[in-house]
Amino acid sequence: MGRKTNSAVEARKLARERRMKLDADRAERDERIEAAAAAVFVAQQDQAAALAAAASAESAIATSVRLLLDAEGLTQTQTGQLLDLDVAEVRRLAKVTAGSAAGSEQVVGA
Repeated sequence: MGRKTNSAVEARKLARERRMKLDADRAERDERIEAAAAAVFVAQQDQAAALAAAASAESAIATSVRLLLDAEGLTQTQTGQLLDLDVAEVRRLAKVTAGSAAGSEQVVGA
């Protein structure tokens, strides 16, 4: 009977060691998952800031294009040549308003 008890003790010891190894592996995996998720959240914040900056820049560009067209009387072709833009892009920018430029981009997951 002593031999059976010794076997049971050894088996429990082996089971405990393997469980501890699995727990350590799970903890390492959980840390990797958390780090990856945190990186996504930071990147989403950076993306939102970049999109806001792009919208602000487009609004400023559109304001200047409208100034050239309306106040200075340049044609769309002249404005395009001056700014190295296609006439279609000049037309598009002339239609952009401050509200449409700021709301033209959406961040997924934000």
